Amino acid sequence: MTLSLDVAWPTDLPLPSIEYGAGPINATLVSSPKLIATLRRSRFTKSYSQLAVTWMLTSAQYVAFKTFFRDTLGNGVAWFPLELRYPMNSALTTWVVQFAGALSVTYMEGLWQVQARIQLINEVDI
Repeated sequence: MTLSLDVAWPTDLPLPSIEYGAGPINATLVSSPKLIATLRRSRFTKSYSQLAVTWMLTSAQYVAFKTFFRDTLGNGVAWFPLELRYPMNSALTTWVVQFAGALSVTYMEGLWQVQARIQLINEVDI
């Protein structure tokens, strides 16, 4: 799969830390239980993985993150390249990712903690 990526992760923002307990997304569609025969099919031809990620940001970095998320990514909808150590303990690799769901933001002792789930679309060579 070839993706056209016009977006780049801002160089003034740190990379996220990853919680490695996430797994693949259930992409199976199932017919209504009212039907006599149960029909199943996959929503995608490829199985995607989701990761829980966290950023610890200063106030200036948080403003840059919000601007990037809202304006550049269209509230997190667009795909973008992000360097991650995934799978665990591997080298830094660039992945095409997309935010999945809402962000959780907390202000703690001068830093903004941003938690999110990202969907890994594809590993790329950039």
